Amino acid sequence: MVPRQHHQPGFPPCVSLRIEFNQHANNYDTVEQWLADAEVDPWFSWVSEDERAKAIASDSVWICQWYPDTPIGFSGLAASSFDVLMAAVNEDQDAIG
Repeated sequence: MVPRQHHQPGFPPCVSLRIEFNQHANNYDTVEQWLADAEVDPWFSWVSEDERAKAIASDSVWICQWYPDTPIGFSGLAASSFDVLMAAVNEDQDAIG
């Protein structure tokens, strides 16, 4: 079976999408402790350096990972809030498509 791209309002067209909130809390880490490991070989980008700083200060990290066309090759963005994250995810898609 070949995956089919879905178009859901408010989300980028994709075959799969995952949103995570405060993954660092699962290991009792602070955002800074979690980033020390996560940014060694990052699979996501920050919306901006300002958003990275806000995430650390507020102990709030939202990450969206989506596979635009196939289950191979994905995009990942991080921000301090869901609204900022999704605005950037959809803006990124507008720039690509």
